Amino acid sequence: MKTIGHFMLFSILFILTAISCSEDEMQADGIEPFIQVTLIDTDSLIFFNELKTDVNAVIDTIDGRIAQIDTLENRNDFEEEKDSLNLVKDNLQDSITTLNSFVSNINNGLTILSTINNVVPTVTSKQFHTFPLNSNDTISRFITIIHGQLDTIDIRYDLELQFIENQLRATASNLNVEDQYNTFDTVQLSCTQCISNDAILTVHF
Repeated sequence: MKTIGHFMLFSILFILTAISCSEDEMQADGIEPFIQVTLIDTDSLIFFNELKTDVNAVIDTIDGRIAQIDTLENRNDFEEEKDSLNLVKDNLQDSITTLNSFVSNINNGLTILSTINNVVPTVTSKQFHTFPLNSNDTISRFITIIHGQLDTIDIRYDLELQFIENQLRATASNLNVEDQYNTFDTVQLSCTQCISNDAILTVHF
């Protein structure tokens, strides 16, 4: 039992150490219309939730052994084992806390986007990524690289020129995701009659 608990602990700690925390991402502002995008890493969510299930199962096994020791008449002879099990349990519970933080970050869209259309984003943002829309066309194609994986998505819209803060700016309305070139798992716009700069696109990959 002690060997299994320590092996599980060391395996979990190794995985957690190997995962780097998401850093703030750089993105660009400007007069071009844009859409805000939240990126949800579905595969990582599944992985971390399954890992939490495995860790909790080991904790339950440890609790069962501790309860068994407490029923023994000679339980004082097993104090060393019980102390060791409690130490392993404490560390595993710390691992659960860390995993919960990872899951929360992913659900909040804290994913590092490497490039958009071969350009590295340049302005800090956490939850939302700014995808600039082409003001010279009514469709924009975005080629993204996330964790080394390339995906594409096309967004179609209507364009209109407006004076905003004494500047002539293009705004996009009636945004729609074109299914033909969408390689993400799922995409969802935050509104049915979306206008650029206010619309939020949630992307699962």
